Amino acid sequence: MKIDRREFLKYLWIASLCTIPIALMLMVKMDYNLFNTVEHNWIFLVLEIIPLLSMIMGIIYRKDNGIINIVISGIISFYFISFGLAWIFDNPKVDYNKVNEYRDILNVKLPPKGEANFNEYEGDYFVRFNYNELDIDYEYKYREELVKSIKQNNHYIISNNLDKKLIKYIPANQRITHDNSFLLQDEDLLNYESYYMIYNKTTDNYNDQITKPGKYDLYVARYIPQNGHLSISNYTYIKKTKK
Repeated sequence: MKIDRREFLKYLWIASLCTIPIALMLMVKMDYNLFNTVEHNWIFLVLEIIPLLSMIMGIIYRKDNGIINIVISGIISFYFISFGLAWIFDNPKVDYNKVNEYRDILNVKLPPKGEANFNEYEGDYFVRFNYNELDIDYEYKYREELVKSIKQNNHYIISNNLDKKLIKYIPANQRITHDNSFLLQDEDLLNYESYYMIYNKTTDNYNDQITKPGKYDLYVARYIPQNGHLSISNYTYIKKTKK
């Protein structure tokens, strides 16, 4: 059966439009936040094949109403390629061995491999406090052993047992839900299953309140059993003198 060119072009630009919800659904399935990371932006490059084909066919058969394909698929291609290039050139992924810099502080049996990202944030606030963060995602097969190791270490506190006075040392990035949907306030954080460890390198103490004025080098570790996400932040905490 011979397919009419106009019909064929129509199917192509409709298929191009369908790639948008498909991309979004895949992102949600991967616990992905479009505005937080570019880790999975490769999906846009894979799906780009469809709108690109539609645009090319629209150029070839522009006399057969191909202009619709050029406009619709051209716009989709532009955004898909832009997001895809961000994955290539702006991906903060690092070698998993970077976690070795934190092993003595974490003091748990870490899985043999994981997907790691290291962020040194820009902006006056982050630069002032020397803030950086290592994020690691572990596959399902490693999560049970890691939780077991964490439970055996007294330095880790499950969120509902966390002293409210220690919450102020936990950065905003480590108060986000496992699906990156919203920021946990103090009471919500205590009821959300996570394991926390706060290490004060300056005083060599774990999970202690800071009482004396000064600058302190803090490390905060958080593990979320729901998605196997481990984050370790490092920043300078400044305790001011009371007036």
